[in-house]
Amino acid sequence: MVDGDRCASSAADGARGVLGLVVGARFVRSALALLVSFFLCQSAVADTKIVGVGQSVKISVTADGTQPFTYQWYKNGAALSGATLADYTTAPAAAVTVVGSPDQYYASVTNAIDTTTSDIAYLTVVEPTPVAVISTQPTAKSVAAGGSATFTVVATGTGTLSYQWSKDGVTISGATTASCIVSSATSANAGSYSVSVINTVGGLASLPTVSNAVALTVALTAPTITTQPAPAARTAVTGEAVSFTVVVTGSSILSYQWKKDGVSISGATTATYSITNVSSTDAGSYTVTVSNSVGSVTSTAAILTVLTFPAPTPDGYATSVTGGVAGAVVTPTNASEFISYAQSTSAYVINVNGTLNLGATSIKVKSNKTIQGINGNSTLVGCLELSGGVSNVVIRGLNISNPGTTIVGGVYTDGGDGITIRNASNIYVTHCSFFDCADQQIEISNGADNVSVAWSDFTYSASQTVHRMSMLAGMAGSESKALHVTLHHNMWSTLCDTSMPSGTYGYVHLFNNYFKSPANTSGTVASDNAQFFAESNSYDQIKDPLYKQNVNTALNAGLIRSIGNAFSSCTGKAVDAGLDGVFTPTYTYDMLPAADVVTACTGLAGNNAGAASSSLTGYGAAISGPTDVVATGTAFTLTSQPSGFIGTSFQWRLNNFDISGATSATYVVSSAQAANAGLYTVVIARSSGDFVVSSPLTIALGTPGGNIGGSGTSPVAAAASNGGGGGGAPSVWYLALIAVLVAVRARKKTV
Repeated sequence: MVDGDRCASSAADGARGVLGLVVGARFVRSALALLVSFFLCQSAVADTKIVGVGQSVKISVTADGTQPFTYQWYKNGAALSGATLADYTTAPAAAVTVVGSPDQYYASVTNAIDTTTSDIAYLTVVEPTPVAVISTQPTAKSVAAGGSATFTVVATGTGTLSYQWSKDGVTISGATTASCIVSSATSANAGSYSVSVINTVGGLASLPTVSNAVALTVALTAPTITTQPAPAARTAVTGEAVSFTVVVTGSSILSYQWKKDGVSISGATTATYSITNVSSTDAGSYTVTVSNSVGSVTSTAAILTVLTFPAPTPDGYATSVTGGVAGAVVTPTNASEFISYAQSTSAYVINVNGTLNLGATSIKVKSNKTIQGINGNSTLVGCLELSGGVSNVVIRGLNISNPGTTIVGGVYTDGGDGITIRNASNIYVTHCSFFDCADQQIEISNGADNVSVAWSDFTYSASQTVHRMSMLAGMAGSESKALHVTLHHNMWSTLCDTSMPSGTYGYVHLFNNYFKSPANTSGTVASDNAQFFAESNSYDQIKDPLYKQNVNTALNAGLIRSIGNAFSSCTGKAVDAGLDGVFTPTYTYDMLPAADVVTACTGLAGNNAGAASSSLTGYGAAISGPTDVVATGTAFTLTSQPSGFIGTSFQWRLNNFDISGATSATYVVSSAQAANAGLYTVVIARSSGDFVVSSPLTIALGTPGGNIGGSGTSPVAAAASNGGGGGGAPSVWYLALIAVLVAVRARKKTV
């Protein structure tokens, strides 16, 4: 089969116009199959007046069969000299073909088996369309780098005009109108520009009319910085990703070189310099020098400050918490970014810089997060909600507020909790300052478990006039099991009214907390099914400081075990005798005597320096002894195992009660009886005046070989922990230093 094609033209390769073509059909002979096609090709001839002069036809044949092939082309039956390839281009037509007498072309193709002749291709030469006439030629342009230039041609024709611009003989894609616009010119745009104009009438295209070639000159300019490295000052936390970006204008090619403290950084040669995992050694002054062939410019300095925070050391019931340490370190720049990170299922260490207003909707924090402030001004306004099975979260070094403004029926209709912990576990909150929350400052409820709140302070301002209920540890009507909560080295003070804490079914261990809120309504309240174990706390000018109650008589009344607490100028209900049997904490902890609690809490509790807020160093201890049940009537020995210190005195306890006369490093029972079964701990005094309470060991009576069945504790030495239960070594000079800190400490309690 033979088919024809019309060749469009361009200023680069010459105009091609179809003169006329008649095509035959494919045929197959012997061992060859031939497909013949052709198209007309005409060399570019500007302003030609000779009909058909310069126009040519290219004819092609395709053969299938055993190669090699040989070819011979024929015109009107005569072999064409030299036409021995698969295609043939005719000589330019000299005149219009006589009507009814087209030229006839065909090819013969030969291989070792046979010779096959193609169908005939008929060629008729017709008059070409009149060419376009250019009345106004484009003119040369000169622009500065970054400027714009426009080339324009004015042409006329008898039909439809089409345009194609070229630069240095190469077609410019998309430049197909009477104007060619060069925007944001660079040195690469400099060159020779021309346009080819074709006139098309009745579907037949004319020869191209090509304009004069004109030059575009681009004047090179030195680089100019339009945006200095941003941000100009950046505070980052170790492990975070940091980048600086500069925006520059100037002639290409621009080269970049970033420097730190004046020293070139290898490989830092783009407009943006990034550090994927910043460390303290990256802190410094960053500049970039931008150069081209004309000149160079150096940016102003961007200062990077790197903060390195100690790793959180959760303790109490939250000892196993790690937070977002496995994830990326990020510092959101606004509330939306913070919410996105907090609600992500990925692990993150989220740094808070400045104040972020989270809005009226609780932010549902997902598991495996560390949310921390970078300094004492780091503030969240709104509610962090940890619920629905969320676990492994650290919140530290923050000011947290969620105030109300509208009161209806004695409660606020807006605002809410500062932190809500519902059906969540393994939560550690430390060094946070809670103020002006319209509901609880912290709510722990709905089966939440293994929660520790340490070294935090709780206050209200006069603007919050109602519902100043600080902390709920178990909500009436919502609990069915114990909520294990540790509260240590916290401070409840200005205008806290009730719930410091209160709760139903909360198994709350309180030690070394300071309470001073004159004119309050009630203090620490163990309600239905709750068990509170209160040790070495300090209550000053508190009404109803520590008591239990039974609101729902279908449930058991609350229970309180109280050891070594101090009460000064307290009023209202008599302090509970604290002789109830309650749970024994499963962990070791370091505890100050009550007389030292005020100084420690007023100096260190709350958000003093973000995640860098300091605590007293704590120590730990364990007990070695039987890991199996003990047979009735046999002897057993318990041995104290202090970790990192030497004990100066010892007091053994059974189920949180002192064992009379048990004041040695070991405790021996010569004949075990039922009264000797239970949970043993040992209180070990240190030379600094604090006390370390060991993790417990269970003694159960029975037949040896059955082991304790998981109810006891193997003799494992406790590791020292930062802030683990408070204590440390509060020498006289150190306590004096804290007193100085108290005198100068300024708390920012505004939103």
